[in-house]
Amino acid sequence: MPRLLIISCLLVAGSLTTSAAFQDANRELLINKTLTGWEHYSAEKIPLGDAWTVKKGSNGKGLVLVCSGKPNCYLRTTDNQYQNFEFRFEWMYPDDENGSSGILIHTARKERIWPDSIQIQLHRAKAGSVFPSGNAKTENVLPPPPKILSRGLNVWNSCTLKSINGAISVTINDVKIGQVTGCMPNIGSIALQSEGSKIHFRKMSVTRITPGSHTEKTE
Repeated sequence: MPRLLIISCLLVAGSLTTSAAFQDANRELLINKTLTGWEHYSAEKIPLGDAWTVKKGSNGKGLVLVCSGKPNCYLRTTDNQYQNFEFRFEWMYPDDENGSSGILIHTARKERIWPDSIQIQLHRAKAGSVFPSGNAKTENVLPPPPKILSRGLNVWNSCTLKSINGAISVTINDVKIGQVTGCMPNIGSIALQSEGSKIHFRKMSVTRITPGSHTEKTE
């Protein structure tokens, strides 16, 4: 192999390794046994534990956040400075074929059902669609994908959300859905919806991104 080609391959490999190391170093795991770093809002003033509980995963590995689905409420991060980041998680519905929930990012502090935010839909028939909620605004919306991407009951789904300066891209089960731009607000908390269906979450992590960095440009 020519020396120049070898050097080029080493540089690419080194760049990928550096990017992976950066993500590992800056990744924040968001599920813990006591839900430290989260706060709960419900108009019905129920205790957090009535709607959200944490249990061990199958075979005792990892942690799973279980949402009862009732009443309508949400769990949000106490950190409200998420602006440029990548949020990864997995979800599944254990018993509702038409399960409904969602992720609210750039969530405002004003408490109501539902707060100003950008919603990523997890409704089984529409998983991956994106639209503004409350008084939030976007330049465009993402309609439901042409085919249902959410898997069947008791099967885990994966989602990656990337937010950079008010532009949000969405990937569901390794299928890139598209991007919503011009999000206002473009900073806030990350929140999970309780919207009528029991839903499980696991492997939730967020990696903060510096705009213009190699990490930002790499999907």
